[in-house]
Amino acid sequence: MGQDATIRTEFLLPTHSNEGQQFPEGVFKAATDITQQLFGGCSLDRHSAVIGQWADENGTIFYDRSRKLVVDCKDTEMNKISLSHLKGILQKAFDQKELYTVSYKVKVL
Repeated sequence: MGQDATIRTEFLLPTHSNEGQQFPEGVFKAATDITQQLFGGCSLDRHSAVIGQWADENGTIFYDRSRKLVVDCKDTEMNKISLSHLKGILQKAFDQKELYTVSYKVKVL
């Protein structure tokens, strides 16, 4: 990888628990705080929701609303390990078996 290679990682954080209870703002604040501590900064879309639907292995369809947490960092092995660790923290904080997460290379202008 080149020294300037940057990756963007996006975590979809649910706005409601699996039981339908809305997560308090403090949970999102804690998510941004830990992300900032690990990577120096992040962005959280607080006003628009990502609307999704998906089916589990039994074919049951679920609908959800999420907020996008975005972090840009250098494409290093240590950062990839830290991103994986962060995903585990967020899964626990939002009580999720899985948390939809994507990571891709970006060119910062």
